[in-house]
Amino acid sequence: MDIAEYNLKSLDNAPKFNDWMFSRVLPHLYGDILEIGSGVGTYSRRLEETFGKEHVVLSDINPRIPGCLRLDLGSAESWKEFTETLLKERGMKQFDCCIALNVMEHVDPKFDHVLLSSLRERLRDKGRLVFLVPAHECLFNIIDNKVGHYRRYVKNEWIRAMAEEGFTAKHISYFNVLAIPGWYVRGNVFGRPKVGEISAGIFNVLTPMLKFVENNILCNRIGISLIGVFEK
Repeated sequence: MDIAEYNLKSLDNAPKFNDWMFSRVLPHLYGDILEIGSGVGTYSRRLEETFGKEHVVLSDINPRIPGCLRLDLGSAESWKEFTETLLKERGMKQFDCCIALNVMEHVDPKFDHVLLSSLRERLRDKGRLVFLVPAHECLFNIIDNKVGHYRRYVKNEWIRAMAEEGFTAKHISYFNVLAIPGWYVRGNVFGRPKVGEISAGIFNVLTPMLKFVENNILCNRIGISLIGVFEK
């Protein structure tokens, strides 16, 4: 099992944390939804329970859960095959929303235009992209390297890049500020790329406190991740 898969499965065992993250993007979702990077199904299950399986399409470059369609984000040919399969199996052509949580950083920047133009074609009028990405270039470390991240994002640069692809930023906020010290110490100081089940369990227990601090004291003004909602 590679490090990315190991970390995914560890964090899947932190339901309070995952519920919190999902609660931050849920208000921006509606209608028919495409999930990009479904992984081990951490948020797929929540999407299907909330909106119904008939309104959710799952996709991943390496499908690991039932019903998940294969999709290589940087390949125009893969997008074509995905669209044909989707139309044949689900009778769907476009979506109201596309959600990608901790996915975009895995895409080589040279494929950004292919990816975003493909998504634009598959969104209905006023459709939304709902993304969560890692923030702050200064935090890029061995963990990012080992799990296949090409980058961490800077808020204003991200908004500008999305505008160049025809998307308007409707909501931008930070998420999970108190993870920054742990991320820095684990990755920059000790050089440990794995997030084990014990660490995930501790984070899960601390989630109610983290949520209170972030929502009521820091008001989502800083965090280890950025949440962006962009409209076509």
